[in-house]
Amino acid sequence: MIKEPLHVLIIDDEMVDRRIYKRLLGAEHFLFDEADSAASGLLSLEKHLPDCILLDQNLPDIAGLDLIQQIRSDYPDFSAPIILLTGEGSETIAARALRSGGASDYLIKGSIDQKNLRDAIYNAIEKSNALKPKEKITVMMTALQQLLAKDHGELNEKQIEELKRIYLYCQELQTEIKQQKDK
Repeated sequence: MIKEPLHVLIIDDEMVDRRIYKRLLGAEHFLFDEADSAASGLLSLEKHLPDCILLDQNLPDIAGLDLIQQIRSDYPDFSAPIILLTGEGSETIAARALRSGGASDYLIKGSIDQKNLRDAIYNAIEKSNALKPKEKITVMMTALQQLLAKDHGELNEKQIEELKRIYLYCQELQTEIKQQKDK
């Protein structure tokens, strides 16, 4: 089950396109961060990791396909889906992005509507969330290690919430593993 609102980072140099995507998705189900270049998209990722990224292939400073590789390299634990937005005739690039494992899906800009945009995001997040229990444990252990490596002064509210989330997630994992053993 996907918990809403979903946080979506839209990286597209065209303000009109970003507004269209936000309107199609609707503020009642989504929270948005916007970036008009790869550089500003990377800055946004440093502040907050989204549930999904909508990424234009044709950015002024770097191609979307190259940015996908950079994101996957710079943020190895970031497993949220990236949906590549391409122009007509860029299907070859989109297919390459899917084959490389960096992109979860692609949409052709001229044919995006509310249904296919929402479906692409929800389906990509569902697939991303369908990790096997062993993979989930690895992700959680990495997150715990990162928290432990930080300065242990007073915890702020965000850190406390993150620890609570990790704790609840670990409980879910224990239940899943127990159920699998009982089968």
